[in-house]
Amino acid sequence: MSARGCLTAATFVLAASGSAARAQDTPPAPPPVASPPESEAPGDPNLEEAKRVFHQGNELRKAGDWQGALQRYQRSRALVRSLPNTLNAAICLEQLGRTDEALELYEHALADFPGDVTDDVRRGLAATMSNLRRQVGSLDVSANVDGSVIVDGRMRERVPLLSPLRVLPGARRVVVIKDGYEPFEKTVEIAAGATTFVEARLRPLGAAGRLRVDEPTLAGGDLSVDGAVVGQLPWEGSLSAGDHVVSAEKDDHGSPPRRVAVIAGRTVHLPLRPQALGSELRGSSDPATAEIWVDGVRVSRGSWRGRLPLGSSTLEAREAGYFPGRTTRTIVTAPQAAVAFELRADEAHPRWRVGERGHLFLEVVGGPAIGHSLGSGAEAACDERGCEQSAALGVWAAGRAGYELHNGISFDLALGYLRASTDLSRAYTTSYRADLPETPSVERQTVTYQLDDSLLLSGPFVLGGVGYRVHLVGPLDLSFRLEGGALLATGSDTITGQVSDGAGSTRAVDITVETEDGNTATSAAPLLVPELGLQVRVGPLRFGAGLTLVAGLADGPALRTGETQVRSATPCQPGNPASLDCAPREGFVRGETAFGRFLLWVPRLGARLDL
Repeated sequence: MSARGCLTAATFVLAASGSAARAQDTPPAPPPVASPPESEAPGDPNLEEAKRVFHQGNELRKAGDWQGALQRYQRSRALVRSLPNTLNAAICLEQLGRTDEALELYEHALADFPGDVTDDVRRGLAATMSNLRRQVGSLDVSANVDGSVIVDGRMRERVPLLSPLRVLPGARRVVVIKDGYEPFEKTVEIAAGATTFVEARLRPLGAAGRLRVDEPTLAGGDLSVDGAVVGQLPWEGSLSAGDHVVSAEKDDHGSPPRRVAVIAGRTVHLPLRPQALGSELRGSSDPATAEIWVDGVRVSRGSWRGRLPLGSSTLEAREAGYFPGRTTRTIVTAPQAAVAFELRADEAHPRWRVGERGHLFLEVVGGPAIGHSLGSGAEAACDERGCEQSAALGVWAAGRAGYELHNGISFDLALGYLRASTDLSRAYTTSYRADLPETPSVERQTVTYQLDDSLLLSGPFVLGGVGYRVHLVGPLDLSFRLEGGALLATGSDTITGQVSDGAGSTRAVDITVETEDGNTATSAAPLLVPELGLQVRVGPLRFGAGLTLVAGLADGPALRTGETQVRSATPCQPGNPASLDCAPREGFVRGETAFGRFLLWVPRLGARLDL
């Protein structure tokens, strides 16, 4: 029998009563020690060291330090693998809730040491393993290289795998590494009782450098690079150019995570400064994509475990769209509770409007409409002759339904109503001669017509447009929108007035503007409507304020107005041709447009619901 055969249950304390998978607080006394077979090579240093650390593990297990005991049993297995240290390591893993690793070791115990497993132990293991298999999933990894498979920062096996790996359910980070190749990384969802397949394709490193790490006091210890054990110290290998995180561990001493820059085409030497380490600390985050930082060094995503120097350490979890998590722990040698970050979503962060699929929204906006004019024919005449005019005032209101993409671009359809009015007063001075048969030589008479217009533009509109929303800070967003469409516009001009003579007479008479079929006109007018606004998010609602420009792009139809004439009960008298009663009809307002090109500014308020 080889040296491995000497590591019997007589030497190692096992919890084998009933089920070898359940360690008792007070394990039974060991069976009598058997004499080594004659074929064993005496004085094997690995065997003696394996026994020593195994007994340390027994003492820690009796004291309830499952984590410390596990470390000793694993160290014993690394020296000389046997059924006792394999089973005891599995027992510790099961107690620590690491059921996937426990099941894996139980399977190794049966496969590697079939002749050492008694019938009682086999029956106990069968029941335990059946229960554990229902709690875990399987991960089958294939690759184009014979690299190492790392799951959540723990080295598992080398590919090609002899059988699928046992993995706890949930989101798991799978990494495949090989010296001289870029690491393959993928996050997969593991379901209990199911097998998940991952096909890894590693590419040769382009810009690569080499890293050499050594420390005599840590010789033989594990070296981890970017959260995965890559070998034992001293170590040298190829890595991609850039930053990497390195840590080392041997027994109770090691180096905390350190960031090192690997330079293409060069070998970087990293000396270590060993420190006393506390017990293993485990960290996890929800969501599983969050970065985990230890003392300012980014060490992993989703989950991390490792040993840190005794003293105070700060752990953080960071993820875009979430408020960061942070805690400070005092690292000790006793078992430590795991750190679990449950990050709270920052609803104001642009990530939550940058979803994979976009969303529908409903919005209402409105406000007063203010402008210089409505662009009507009366106002155009006013520009030529001069007059008194009030500002165009009214109201603008619209309802929108739209769809916003993940990148903040949106498309919408809007229905609304516009109403605006303005008043103006204009004057026309003209002259005439009353060519009556009785008075053929009368001189020309001067009169002034004073007209008062009341203009109104109103009607429903339909618009379609595109918008863009960009996050500023906190719950505040900046939005842009450009819409185009048509206004079913009704324009009207109600005109009243009076006429006076040019001789300074204070007498004036009312005038009437004759119309044919009324003084209104309706047509479809093209609109262009850009807007700029700010929005504040409150849950699914957004409340906003901004400025909208309503631009009418074409002249409206002509009003069917007639001529202007003096309204008088007395007809023009032959003996008094200078009388205002003799003023002729005039076509000042005939054919004026109801409205034209106009600009209206709308300081608006609005509310939006994201569906």
